Amino acid sequence: MKPTISWFIAILAITMAFQTSAQASEISFVVGDQIVKLSDHQLKCVRLQFDKITNAPVVEIKYDENAARQVAALTANNISEMMQIKSSQQVISEAVIVSELAGTSFTISGMTDMTKVVGIVSHIGAKEVGC
Repeated sequence: MKPTISWFIAILAITMAFQTSAQASEISFVVGDQIVKLSDHQLKCVRLQFDKITNAPVVEIKYDENAARQVAALTANNISEMMQIKSSQQVISEAVIVSELAGTSFTISGMTDMTKVVGIVSHIGAKEVGC
């Protein structure tokens, strides 16, 4: 599915709204009672993008090296467990961990509802610096 002009207009309007928003970005990775919380200063980039192969919307999230070590440890120690990604205690994504999340970035994909994708980015708080 190719992005339509209306998607790009919606993204432009949302991006402009985010630039004036004072909302702080933060997310938590939750596995059972284990929580890795990433603060605004650890998040380097939160933005909406389109998959280069499928053109489906994805949420790109980048974070610093300290956060990367925490997320990698959590995921490496919990293979086959369910992990939730939360923002302000609201679940924005959940999946079974199949491998360690290594590195300083990841994407949330598999969503076809543009409204949901935009909602995730707006809930976390768009952050283009460091993308």
